[in-house]
Amino acid sequence: TQAQSAKTNTVNERLIAELKAATEAENGPNTKMGEKLRDSFRYSDKTDAEREAALEAARDLNGVNPIVTILASFFAFGMAYAFWTATQFLGELFLAHPDSADAPYAFVRSASVFRNVVMGLSSLASGFSAVSGLGVFLLGLRVAYGVVTGELD
Repeated sequence: TQAQSAKTNTVNERLIAELKAATEAENGPNTKMGEKLRDSFRYSDKTDAEREAALEAARDLNGVNPIVTILASFFAFGMAYAFWTATQFLGELFLAHPDSADAPYAFVRSASVFRNVVMGLSSLASGFSAVSGLGVFLLGLRVAYGVVTGELD
């Protein structure tokens, strides 16, 4: 009788559901904190069309004031100059005050690491600010060009 016969594809559906559950258990969070933060760290649910629309909206330069943009770039250039001045000052300070010859070896090594980290971070901040300032300045020039030619409003 048909009522007593097995349903077709039930074994496959059960196996697929078991595989999906095992994959979720393996890739899912392992702690209570992970369970709480599960949805915080996931890729956007936007479709490709929505992502493209968001990128096009971000590329639209209409409404950007070129004067404000160019003036803002000078702030970034000022930050780059301040960081570079601080880097030079710190370099001279570290050069003028070396570790004493009778200091313990561990202290000399840790002081050397500290000096390298401070010099590296200050010079990195200087370069980052300079490149950001250049980018914002060039953006302001591009917007100003677009306004002059009538391409942008």
